[in-house]
Parts: sequence; C-alpha cells; structure tokens
Amino acid sequence: MENPDYRWWYVGLVSMVAIICRMLILLRPGYAWALAPDSDLYIGLAHGLRAGCGFAYLSHGRCGSSDFFRTPGYPLFLALMPGVRAVVAAQSIMWGAVCFLLGCFMWSRWGMKTALTAAGFVALDVASITNSSFITTDNLFALLVAFIVISQLWVISRGLFDRRAICVTLLAALAIGAATLIRPIGQLLVPLSLVPALLIPRQTLARRAALSVAALLLSAIVVGAWMERNSGRAQMFTVSAEGDYQLYYHRAAEVIWYRKGMASGAKNYQAIQDSLYLQLCSRSPNYCSTPEGFREMGARGMRICMRDPVALGAVTLGSFALIALNPYDSNVYKLTGTPRVKTNSMTGRYREMFKGGVEIAAFMLFEAALLLLMWVGILLTLFRLDWKSRMQLVLVLYPLAVALLLMVPSSGILEAIQPRFRVACLPLLAMPAAVGWFGATVLKNPRENIE
Repeated sequence: MENPDYRWWYVGLVSMVAIICRMLILLRPGYAWALAPDSDLYIGLAHGLRAGCGFAYLSHGRCGSSDFFRTPGYPLFLALMPGVRAVVAAQSIMWGAVCFLLGCFMWSRWGMKTALTAAGFVALDVASITNSSFITTDNLFALLVAFIVISQLWVISRGLFDRRAICVTLLAALAIGAATLIRPIGQLLVPLSLVPALLIPRQTLARRAALSVAALLLSAIVVGAWMERNSGRAQMFTVSAEGDYQLYYHRAAEVIWYRKGMASGAKNYQAIQDSLYLQLCSRSPNYCSTPEGFREMGARGMRICMRDPVALGAVTLGSFALIALNPYDSNVYKLTGTPRVKTNSMTGRYREMFKGGVEIAAFMLFEAALLLLMWVGILLTLFRLDWKSRMQLVLVLYPLAVALLLMVPSSGILEAIQPRFRVACLPLLAMPAAVGWFGATVLKNPRENIE
C-alpha cells in the first residue's frame, strides 16, 4: 500500500501547477494588462484608504464623499499590497490555496483520485486563470467561498461537537461576513452560517440552538455594521447601491428586451438601456449617482420585473445557462495580445474565436472540454448518489446548492457572456463533479446519521 504521507505531495503538486499557470502572466512587463473596466475604481478607493480618506476616493489631493456604491473588502486588500503586480501574484497564490484546501478535504472523504480530479478542475480552468490576472473581486471572493463551504462540510462530516468544531463554525460565519464586504452577493450566504450547527450528528437541541445563534449573529453583525454605515452616510440601509443599479439597468432592461424580441439584437437592448437612463437621469446630471436616484432605480427595476415574472424567469435561466456553460472569454484576447473584432452576437463571437488563431481556439476548446467533463461528472453524481445516505447527500448536494445560489442571480444575459461569475463557484462545482467520476459510491470515514 502506498505511503499516505507522500500523497500530500500530489495535492501540493496540483496546487503548484495552479499557481504557476496564473503567474506566467507576470513574465510580461508593466501592468496595463491587469486593468479590467472596474479596476481603476477599486484602485482609487485603495488610494483613498491609504491617504486616510476612509472609504472614499482621493482626487487632486482631496478626499471625496463617502462611497456607498461598492463594498470595502477588495479595496482594503489592494491598500495592503505594494503594487498591481503583487496583487496578481497574491491572487495566483490564492488559487493554489483553494486547490490545496479542496484537494485535502476531498482526499479525506472520497479518496485521492477524487481529490486530484477536483483540484485539477480548478487548477487548469482557463476562466479562472485569466481572471486571476485582473484587478477584480472574484479571486478573493472565490477563496473565501471555498473556505466557508469546505470548513462547514468538515465540521459536519467530522461529527463531533467540540471546541474545534465550534471555532471552525464561527470562523466560517466570520468569513461569510467578510465575503459580503468583498462582493455584495455574499449576503445570500448569511443564513448558511446556521448549517453546521443544524447538521452535526447526534447533538441536543440546546447545543444546536446556541451555536446556530452565535454563528448567525457573527455573520449578520459584520454585514449589518456596514449596512448601518451606509444608512448613516447615504440613508440607504443596504450593503451596496450596486444591486439597485444592476436591477434597473440590466435585469429590468432584459425583461423588456425579452418581451420586445431578443432577435432584434444587442443594439435594441442598448436602446432600451438608454431609454431607462433618460427616464430616470434626465432630472439632473448627478441624480443617478445620488442615494435618491439609486433608491428609485431599485423601486422601478422591481416594478418592471414583477410585472412580467415569465420574462424574468426566462432571462434569469438564460443568464444561468450562459454562466454555467459558455466557454467564451474575451479576456483571453487581452492577455495574449491578440486583436479582436468586437461583435454583439454569440455566433459572431464564436466565429471570431476560430479566426483568432490556433492559440485562442485552443484555449476556448480546452475550457469547453473541462466544462463538459465537470457537468457530466455532476450529472453522474446525481445519478449514482446513495439517496439513503444523508451524509453523502450533504457532502455532495450542499456545495452544488451554494454554487447555484450564487450563480443564478449573478448577472444578466449580455453581461453573462463573460464567465467571471462562474469563477467564484468553480471549487463548489468541482467537488460533486469529481465525486461523480471517481467517488460516488465510496465515502471514507462516513458518519451516516445526521439527526
């Protein structure tokens, strides 16, 4: 039998592959390639934090007004880093940490083949490799989401209600609060801080209740404190005003676009967005950047969506399909320095992909193959799973459920053409996919009764 001590090196090797694949971009000089459309805004907030402005931009040596459109987690991370290239290096290491954490957990529960498969899905994913090269929130958010889910599953599968279980459960709850301060969609995870306490086997109701309340309060206090800050500074009791903006300019616009006929193309979609902008922002040049403007965006967007729930459901499902299955990523062009002809049709983008040279086509086809293997593995898991084993159900279905919870509301039809919203959920999808290929019928050290 193989010495188990050497198996740590296998997981570590996959983690090193993940880091190296992502650090190769640092061979290029400068850092202009690392700037995504929103990067300058995050960097500007980081400069404001360094200058003592609080969470506000620094402009011409003066501090601006407090920002309430974004959350402070990622700008704070940038403020602690010495430069943009250091951020890219740190984000590459984050993905190595994700692979190692994922591999170790899967090895302990499902075996080495499953562990290496899950870590390999993450290490070689083209979308996460390209995304790690940009100044965006997704990489840090992905690390925290992976830590939260794996920590919670470790507590549940371990089956002991001791000091270590309590500490890890509370640490995961704190990570939920931190994740929300990096990307506002993290607030959907706050109720999940209850999960470990509720599912640890064979515990009294009093002990479950005590740990549940403590974990929920810990995550809710972190989120609530920032919401209270926004309420005091902008009279908006919300994590971020970005949600109102996205609801109005994207989801509501897509609902209208769907009813008018999506075949009319992206130009019509852009016209709808322009119309929504004029309806709201014509009052004054700055109205749409004020708290009143954002509140009205949220109210109008909700009314438009609720008037047509069928269209809302259709665009939401279409968005999810693109996030989950679409391998196309225009960021590959930027990182490889390949010129591209912008097109707003999906068929046009795929035609462009095969005209962009062998390198671009190879990246996209490789990503398509990984996605196919991953989703086939998930389907195999659902087909082969022992539905009588409640521990198997939790270990397989919980990460998949969290991934769906984050992916379904993440973006709209046009915005979802970029796969960045899938990146944060990649480790959670890799877990059931690997189990489907190699571990669906074998669970190491099972604790079958979750009471």
